Amino acid sequence: MASEYQHTRSALPESAAVAQEAGFAILTRSPVDPVARVHDRSPVLVPADQVLQWLDPALAGREAVALAGTSTAAKLHGWRVSDAAKRVAYEGAGCIQAVA
Repeated sequence: MASEYQHTRSALPESAAVAQEAGFAILTRSPVDPVARVHDRSPVLVPADQVLQWLDPALAGREAVALAGTSTAAKLHGWRVSDAAKRVAYEGAGCIQAVA
């Protein structure tokens, strides 16, 4: 089964990434529940109110990841969705509807 996650706050967190002219990489970390039950990695999620601080070029890499913390990821709620959600060509409301 695929999984869908939703954040509980109205101000959604941002996914942390490193971008260069040639492309970009999404930063990941060890997951916390509920992501840890399904995946071995989780994107670094930066709280919306800390994005500008997180983007400060004077902030060291490890400090930036620590600033993001795990509290934002811990606020995610997860549920099972159809395996059809794994297919790139599949679109529609069925992608996020919970299945038993």
